[in-house]
Amino acid sequence: MGVSALGWGLGCDSGTTSGRRVSYVIEATSDVAERGPVETSLGWSVTLDAATMGLSHLLFVEGTPVAQWRELLVPQAHAHPGHYVEGQIFAELLAPTALDLTTSTRLAVVEGTTGEIRSAIVGFYDPRAEVLDPALGDAVVVLSGTAERDGATVAFTAEATAADVLDEAIALPDVSGCPVSGDAEGGLLRLEVSIGLWLDRVPFDQLAGDAPAPFMRGEAPHNAFVRGLRKALAYPIEHLTT
Repeated sequence: MGVSALGWGLGCDSGTTSGRRVSYVIEATSDVAERGPVETSLGWSVTLDAATMGLSHLLFVEGTPVAQWRELLVPQAHAHPGHYVEGQIFAELLAPTALDLTTSTRLAVVEGTTGEIRSAIVGFYDPRAEVLDPALGDAVVVLSGTAERDGATVAFTAEATAADVLDEAIALPDVSGCPVSGDAEGGLLRLEVSIGLWLDRVPFDQLAGDAPAPFMRGEAPHNAFVRGLRKALAYPIEHLTT
């Protein structure tokens, strides 16, 4: 994987939150890769056969993460509320890649500056620019798998495009204010995508058609899936010492 060019304002500022230059190791994984099938709040146990996400960029910043209560109480809101201010950028990854979320991937080692990283901005890759992975087609996320509940099994496929995750406030397919926990001088920045949260409110019993049944645009399963994709809480990051 390529190492990012540090071109989004990285460096020292007039405050006291930034310091010396250090290296950051950036990794990506998912709850499915780490712990297997996910359980949803509607009682479905979901096993994935494939999960691919087009990642455009990751920015690690000082801005306050999106509050959990806001995402829970306003589920259809975009993850970029009007009061979110990213602040200084301490590290960034600008190398587009297709993430296989059924496994863990070391993406890059990038140069940045020390400081209190409190949140991150996750950008989806717009596949119209160039082809990252044939599995994505014109989508930014593609899933396939099975959901089980009360003896019933539903095979499904799900796709979302850049338009589905567009943050209209900034005209980009980004999710801002993703929470960062931990603190280190440089170290490891580990993104764990929560596919469980992506699918948490999906009514799999409403899927219709031949198996595997697709999430159809405009219908409840696809709408719930897209709301999950837009949640900042679906992209938690740990900042650890390597």
